[in-house]
Amino acid sequence: MLLMASAGQILPAALGPISKEFHRDLTQSGILLLLSPVGFIFSTLLSGYLSDRWGQRPFILLGGLLMSVGLGLTACAAAYPTLVAGLFLIGISGGFLESPISAVVADGFPECRAKMLNLTQIFYNVGAVLGPAVLAGALAIGWGWRAGFGLCIVLAVASVILGYRGLPRHRITEGNALHPGGAAPIRWGVVMAVSLAIFLYVGAEMTIAQWSAKYVQDTFGVVAARAALTVSGFWFGMALGRALYIPTVARFGYLPPLLVSGLLAAACAFLAASAHSGAMAATACGLAGFCLGGSWPTLLGYASHLNPGRTGTVFGVIVSAGSAGAVVVPPLGGWVAQHSASQIRATMVLGGCVALLEATVIILLMVAARRKRT
Repeated sequence: MLLMASAGQILPAALGPISKEFHRDLTQSGILLLLSPVGFIFSTLLSGYLSDRWGQRPFILLGGLLMSVGLGLTACAAAYPTLVAGLFLIGISGGFLESPISAVVADGFPECRAKMLNLTQIFYNVGAVLGPAVLAGALAIGWGWRAGFGLCIVLAVASVILGYRGLPRHRITEGNALHPGGAAPIRWGVVMAVSLAIFLYVGAEMTIAQWSAKYVQDTFGVVAARAALTVSGFWFGMALGRALYIPTVARFGYLPPLLVSGLLAAACAFLAASAHSGAMAATACGLAGFCLGGSWPTLLGYASHLNPGRTGTVFGVIVSAGSAGAVVVPPLGGWVAQHSASQIRATMVLGGCVALLEATVIILLMVAARRKRT
């Protein structure tokens, strides 16, 4: 999880320098942001489904190896097609990591899924802080944006070595114990609703996070090295929010905290859009990350709780839906910025509106859960 986030969040932090070097406008910069999620969608569906049959370990190790290659291609890219290939491969590798890792955790701790998934995802946030921070340091000392991707290769190699030694060699599942005649049927209504919620959540999350550095750089004249730290601030805020989610979900259940998260995140995105200084905008983006908090792992935990024994397949579908949110909404933010007089301020407004839509889906899930109980 640390590797996935470190590698994945270098691009938004370096979007300004990369766009300048390869002569990309705002719409084209938005297209760069969709390369990794497009690769992610297919590989996470495949790895999620097959890990229910073959175990999670092979896919996690394959993901780490592919991540190393993708980072290397991106760091060495002298031509734009090589850059595109590297970013796409980083996305493919992430798909082989995310669903199997989450399935290992959810099936290994069936009595406290939300807690353990939030704990695991905190390491994603640590990586999301680390990647842009390393890039900011590289830019500050004159190494350039390529150094951020190159340095991350060390983490990729270390993750493969540790995964080879530490991951369980056989699939962990509770499904057969609960359903001796075979795995339980998947509750597709719940899966589709959670998929929609996570599509909107990731769309809002990635729009705010991935455009935040370029927003403060273009709108308020913040230098690239400092602007990159805005992305770190977003993910640091989210790490704190996920830590808060652990006791909150234990007390209030899965859905109420998710509703509050969506509403507060929307308010913070609108605050960022109306900011009058770079510091205010960066703070609002960090608060949006804090408010979104544990939405991703809690949604996964909720779906896993209602679909025991089918975690890999269910997570593959839901995580791919989340990746689709990253494919659709952040690039749309680039198009909106390109065609709006407010430029990237309008992108922040878009992030807030999508967060409100997510909150609406959570309300519908709450209504459906209440009807089922009665």
